[in-house]
Formats: sequence, structure tokens, C-alpha cells
Amino acid sequence: MGRRSAGKRGWGEEDFSSPTVLDIWNFRNKDRLIQANRIKLSDVTELDIMANSDGRPGLSASQRQWLQVQKCKNNDLSIWVDTENLRKEIEGWTFPLHFIDFETSMAAIPFNKGRHPYEGIAFQFSHHIVHHDGTIAHVGEFLNATPGVFPNYEFVRELKAQLEYDSGW
Repeated sequence: MGRRSAGKRGWGEEDFSSPTVLDIWNFRNKDRLIQANRIKLSDVTELDIMANSDGRPGLSASQRQWLQVQKCKNNDLSIWVDTENLRKEIEGWTFPLHFIDFETSMAAIPFNKGRHPYEGIAFQFSHHIVHHDGTIAHVGEFLNATPGVFPNYEFVRELKAQLEYDSGW
């Protein structure tokens, strides 16, 4: 058995650039639709997705899939945001919010005696805070680039020291 050619399906160049069931996020029934020769997103119906609530806040997986299909069919490029549930989530946040950007390495050949290949090495972070009023502050950083010094322990100590002054997230 050979591969099917574009000619057997009757597809032209534009058909190959059309969205297909393979593009649907986390869609588990794609094989069933492909077997039924319903490959393009334009062939997908609401019954194929069976969009139902899962009882939790926000879109269920099937509702999200159906929204994706609808937006594609309607050429709707607008962004969908669940503003109600996002607002509820944000109301529960404890400020200030802490944002940590860190750098690590996993070298095949260890930099230090007694370490292991591909062992994680945390050598740098920067720490920013977002306050309730929206102001942002750079409040700290850590960098250990000293040859021969294993930085992980000091990294953790410094990170803990910078985060222990409030009950923010």
C-alpha cells in the first residue's frame, strides 16, 4: 500500500493550508473524523466536539475546543478572555507578587569536584515585586560566577532571605 496522493482526495494547494482536525487543541477524536473523511476544521460540527461544562470555573476542554473551531470557521482572530473568572482569581492574590527570573546550567562535565554529570547548577536570579497599586520594583539579585564555587546552597539562602519579609506570592 502506497501513500495517498493529493489527487486521490482531490485536494489542491489551498486545501493543504486549511486548518484540520489535527489543529484542534487536545482533541482525542481526530482519528474517528479522519476515518470518516472529515479532515478539515470546516467539516467539524458541535456534535463532533460535544462541548459540555465540567462544573469548574472557566472553559472545559471540550468548550475550549469548540470555541477554537468556531473562531476558525468564522475567521475570528479576536482574543477570548474569561474576564469574570480572571477577576475572581486576581481578587484572591496576596500582594506583593514576587517574580523570580533564574538561570541554571546542567553541564555534562561537572565544574566542581564531587558533583555529578548533568547536575542542576543554579547560579543567577533577579527578583522583582509587583505591588497592589501596580508599581514594579527590582528588589534583588544573585550572581555567582566564581570559578570552583558550587553556587546552589548560597543561591537558595539568598533567595530565601529576599522572600521572607512579607506574605506575598
